[in-house]
Amino acid sequence: PGGSGSSGVEEKLWKKHWNACVHGKVKIFSWRGCLDSLPTRTKLSRRRIPVEEACLFCHGTIETVEHVLRD
Repeated sequence: PGGSGSSGVEEKLWKKHWNACVHGKVKIFSWRGCLDSLPTRTKLSRRRIPVEEACLFCHGTIETVEHVLRD
């Protein structure tokens, strides 16, 4: 009780995710998106890689995982 592991609901969700009938690259991309570990321009900038943080497509919004996947 109260451990650091995932809840039962989360475990079921991730099990369905990994067992889904989609290409492995899609699973990895969505998994990384959920964990906020996609190499967005904001993340690259924080790692001192010289990039503009603005999205290349809309030119106004800062490129975060939320922006990339939602907008």
